[in-house]
Parts: sequence; structure tokens; C-alpha cells
Amino acid sequence: MLIIGTVIGSGFASGKEIAVFFSRFGWLSYIFIPFSFLLFFGVFYWILSHGKSGIEKISSSNFYLILYVIVSLVFTSSMFAGTKTTIMTHNTFIDVFLILSLILGCVFVAKKGLKVLTNINSYLIPFTILILILCLVKNKGEITAFQNGSFFSGFLFSILYVVMNVSTSSLLMGQIGKSMTQKSIIIVSLVSAFILALLLFLINFTILSNPHSLDYSMPLLDMSGGYVY
Repeated sequence: MLIIGTVIGSGFASGKEIAVFFSRFGWLSYIFIPFSFLLFFGVFYWILSHGKSGIEKISSSNFYLILYVIVSLVFTSSMFAGTKTTIMTHNTFIDVFLILSLILGCVFVAKKGLKVLTNINSYLIPFTILILILCLVKNKGEITAFQNGSFFSGFLFSILYVVMNVSTSSLLMGQIGKSMTQKSIIIVSLVSAFILALLLFLINFTILSNPHSLDYSMPLLDMSGGYVY
């Protein structure tokens, strides 16, 4: 759930990322999603397998620790990029509160470890997925097959999508991999990649089954009329 939670950010949950990286290619997107599943599995497996050596470097160097905090800040900031849009306020106090919360949270995880964060995600992410699926069921329609883009472009975009989602969270995933057995690493990588690919497929289907959804800034939120904010 922690690994899945590093991918399901505001761009994923709003449908914007899926629309840009997959749905824009129409029926070809159904080819690129299984390909993304294989990429996710391979990358997750590699990161979890090499987590121990990576964390040892971070633990023995203040430079790596600071770098870890900076990378975590970039990652969490991008994950919460849609927060201000959905809150729909320009209150300075809320801005300061969100910024300080992100900084303190990243420092806390860097210094204390992932136990608390892992426990929270064990409950938060299944709940998030449930809400997301309810949103998809409510907005499903009849599939409209259209194509906009070449096979090569879609192939490249699917690679970029996986790299984009994993690069900033690799240190986070590496930490949980250091205490896992080889069998556990395979199972976790496989299950994580499968759930993400399934969600990608369902969101992609919902977007393609709603005319003009690619024109929306946040497709799932816009077609839902705000009730899932």
C-alpha cells in the first residue's frame, strides 16, 4: 500500500496523468498499460532488491540525508499539487500550514523511518482506491474508440510515466526493501504493479468512454461535478 500510495497522487486520482500519458492515444492505450505493468514490476523489484545498499549510503552521510529530504519534498509537493485546486482558497495561513507540514513530515520520516507512514498507508490507500473505483463506476459510459498519436509516441510516454512516478519515490521504496526477503520482494512488486495497472485500465476506460473528457483539466473531478473532492 505504501508503494501504491507513492503513485496515486493528485494527477493520478484526478485522471489528468492517465489522460496525458495513455488516453490521448485512444485504443492504443490498452497496449501500453500492460507494458507499463511490466515496467512497474521490473523497477519495483530492482529498487526493493537494492534498498539496503542505498539506505546505508544515506545513513552514513549528512549530504545524502539532506538530499533525501530535498527529494522527498519535491515528491510530496508534486503529490499534493492538486490540493489547492480542490480546496479552492487562497488563504495564506493554509499555504504556510501545508508547507510546514510537508517539511516537518519529510524530516520526520527521514530521521525516524517509515513505520508510521507504512501503517497510515495500510488504511488510507485502500480507502482512497475504494472512493476512486466508486467514482469510475458512476462515470462509466460506452467506449469511444479514437486515436491521437503514433505507436512510438505512446510507447515512449508509457516509459516516461513509470520513470516519472518512481524516480522521486525510489528512496522511500528502498527503505522498505532493506528488510524484505527475495520472495517478499517478488510478491510485493507483482501485487503493487498489478493493482496500479488495473487502476490505470479502469481510469483509462472511464476517460475514453466520456466524450470531450480529454479537454478537461482534471477529467475525473470535472466529470464528477465536484462530489469526489
